[in-house]
Amino acid sequence: MIAFLVWLVVVELLGLAALPLTLAALPRLADRGYGLAKLVGILLVTYLNYLAGSLFGRGNNAALLAAGAVALCAGGLVLLRPDWTTLPRWLRQRRAALLVEEALFIGLFVAWALVRATHPGILSTEKPMDLALMTASHKAASFPPYDPWLAGTTINYYYGGYLAVGTLVTLTGVSATVGYNLALALLFALVGGAAYSVAYGLTRSARWAALGPIFVLLIGNLNGLSQYLSKGGASFGFFTASRIVEPSSPQCGNPVGACTITEFPAFSFLLGDLHPHVIALPFTILAIGIALNLALAPAAGWDALAKTDALRVTTMLLAALSAGALYFMNSWDWPTYLLLIGAALLVPGLVSLDRRALGEGVGIAVGVLLLSYLLFVQFHHDFKPQYSSFGVHLHGSPLGDVFIMFGIFLIPVAAFIIGYLPRGGRLVTARTPVTPAAAIEASDVAATVEGSARRGSRRATTAVLEREPDAKSAGRDRDDDSSDDADDDLPELPRLPLPSLGALGSRGPLLIVAALLLALVLGAVAGLTTAGLLLPFAGAALYLATRQAYAGNRENAFALLLCVGGIGLIILCDVVFLKDLFCGPDASGTCTGGLYRMNTVFKFYYQAWTLLALGAAYGLYALAQKLRAGWRRFVAPGGAIAVAATGGIYLLLALFSPGTDINSYTNPVANAAPTLDGAAYLSSYSGPPITITNAIPADAAAIRWINANVPGHPVILEADQVVAGSGNLVPQDYWPYPGASNQELMMSRISTFTGLPTVLGWGGSHEGLWHGNDIVDARFRDLQTLYTSTDPATIGALLRQYHVGYIYLGQIEAYTYYNNNRERVTAALDRFKRFGAVVYHDTKGGVTIIHTAL
Repeated sequence: MIAFLVWLVVVELLGLAALPLTLAALPRLADRGYGLAKLVGILLVTYLNYLAGSLFGRGNNAALLAAGAVALCAGGLVLLRPDWTTLPRWLRQRRAALLVEEALFIGLFVAWALVRATHPGILSTEKPMDLALMTASHKAASFPPYDPWLAGTTINYYYGGYLAVGTLVTLTGVSATVGYNLALALLFALVGGAAYSVAYGLTRSARWAALGPIFVLLIGNLNGLSQYLSKGGASFGFFTASRIVEPSSPQCGNPVGACTITEFPAFSFLLGDLHPHVIALPFTILAIGIALNLALAPAAGWDALAKTDALRVTTMLLAALSAGALYFMNSWDWPTYLLLIGAALLVPGLVSLDRRALGEGVGIAVGVLLLSYLLFVQFHHDFKPQYSSFGVHLHGSPLGDVFIMFGIFLIPVAAFIIGYLPRGGRLVTARTPVTPAAAIEASDVAATVEGSARRGSRRATTAVLEREPDAKSAGRDRDDDSSDDADDDLPELPRLPLPSLGALGSRGPLLIVAALLLALVLGAVAGLTTAGLLLPFAGAALYLATRQAYAGNRENAFALLLCVGGIGLIILCDVVFLKDLFCGPDASGTCTGGLYRMNTVFKFYYQAWTLLALGAAYGLYALAQKLRAGWRRFVAPGGAIAVAATGGIYLLLALFSPGTDINSYTNPVANAAPTLDGAAYLSSYSGPPITITNAIPADAAAIRWINANVPGHPVILEADQVVAGSGNLVPQDYWPYPGASNQELMMSRISTFTGLPTVLGWGGSHEGLWHGNDIVDARFRDLQTLYTSTDPATIGALLRQYHVGYIYLGQIEAYTYYNNNRERVTAALDRFKRFGAVVYHDTKGGVTIIHTAL
């Protein structure tokens, strides 16, 4: 409980430290960035930590980080000084909305902390890896951090997310194994809070904004509904929802036979892996919020970014930092959200189609791109990506599978696009340009008008900035029921050459027909049925985004850009893939097997989920504003309820169904006393091992001793060897699942739970992926030699080569290298004692630790 409160207080303080900056730099969001302030605070303090470690070797200095937070607050207050007189009035107007945002954050944090307390164990899938890398990032003084599973090297992975969590562990002083679960609860809350903030910025409606966190975070794909209809909740496989596209294929060799990974946030938080894509998720929504603030600028160009040069520079730096940090945290996210920020910078310029303004927008976008690279130039220099290049291969994802994955959003998104297709009317081709100075002045006046928090009054006030100066457009409330045909009177770009369907009065049916025809053609020619069906909608959304931007409807334009991004990513995965370890190239360099696009689908579908979720949330809101007469007023609210209900089944069944398989990832400790300590299960973790008994509880005691008595991060020697299915001896890559006959054979468990680097850990597709198989193979042989050689000179040379500070010999080492032969174990201990002294010995537990004197 104390650790929970300390963590919450520190995060709240970081949010308060960053709040003046967000209020000053994100003034066009409805909450002026209040819902994003905690993310900004965490990001900036993490960046300070990164700079201190990368440039000066002073990383993870709690006093320095705290001083940085104070400086952040002071700098933000200076930037906010021009608004000091109007800020109290704004706070009074927005008080209810801000209280809702804060209550939402705390509620989500408490709720998921309770979930993690019932499933805290760090013992399955990639949780051990995540803990090891996070602990190393927390303990390291220089960056990149040391690699805990390949002593003497540094982490060759996007470690920014681990550093963000490690920074919080440093500031709070909680243990890494407690911080692991608190971080998951915090990320859950940050995602929900950020999604609400962005949705509120788009809709200006507290009720409709609730769809943001519901759609992004709290619902699953249609597999949950499918399982419920077929099984009635008697049994529920929460994991199967993450392997939807091509779920069963003989050419795919991963455990469930799926060729792709189709995670989404609800699944990720249920699984509990603290992986880069999960840590980066709230920061991707931060980037969306910053992009929205840019898109809502009253005019294009440098002068319209903010009121002063200092604020303009700050706004640009914040955009660049948020985008650049995504490469640092999860490099797959960087291009997507950088493109979104670039597109957002062009939206205000489309209002007047002024070439100079658009040119400045392009220039600022290029500047953001360059800065996003330069701010993390040291990381770009150090990091050697696991993917080598792009590949082009036409691989159509089955339409039914994609519909199960994304249909819950694609239906409202399609309705949104169809609802805003042009319906006829006059063309307006000339406009009176709005100068940046005039736009900012008018914007300032509008921001101080009493009642501006209301949607209708805001529209009337800002109409002078968004429309031609005629009485009808300046006085009309865009949310009025007449907006069903409002497009007829809006200025627009030249329209696509689509014929009218007469009495139908809409080009929506024609768009549907075009999509079906293209799907048939591309499906027959290239197997791209799904891409063919989605491509016309992506094109229509892009056209409409441009048209709505020109009309001054920036929220509509931005939401449509989200839809374009989400649909485009789905299409992209059917055409392009990134070549990585799973490519399996043949002699000609062509990728073989079914796993070649596994990570491409995994990473880009995850982004598509967020973009489509927010696009669908706004789309339903926008339709509600158009359909306000008679029975039509129930269509959009009914659609929102339907999406929430059909998708919410997944989370409810996963958590509460008696037959859920979520416990299979935490048994046999799922029913233990609730705790946030991810290592607590070690003290009682035992089952039907092969020939060892209570090895892990004995290791748990030794781990506690190491954490209490070993300073710094010296190298520790421990086992890493298992028998593969072929009978060959190989490095371990994943720990056995709970309940397996060999469940206690957890290699690298000491380095994982202490953060001390070891000679080799998880040397299969993890260290082999990061550093290459050659070094892994060499270390695997040396590790065998260290434990089995009888030549003291050979052992001593290898101990010195790897700078081994501690030698660990427990029951797992005795089983792995000596088959539990007591004489061989005793002989090995005698050999190791020549190089140091015994500092820990547990006769009953069978654990000895030797501190070397090399």
